[in-house]
Amino acid sequence: RLMETLMPVIQNFTQLFEKIGYAKPYEEARFLGSILDGLSINYIIDPENFPKEYCVHRLKTIYKPP
Repeated sequence: RLMETLMPVIQNFTQLFEKIGYAKPYEEARFLGSILDGLSINYIIDPENFPKEYCVHRLKTIYKPP
């Protein structure tokens, strides 16, 4: 049931990565989804000590915004 909710998000990421020109857009979409899942869980567990700004910076180095 969770995947029913997540698959539209993965499909949107996949389409975005296709447009950007990634060789493996589906795999990249799942990779990003996994990163976001981990970040979310860690933030929920320990929001006061979670290095949010660092994580945002790291994501921007991986996926450079225009």
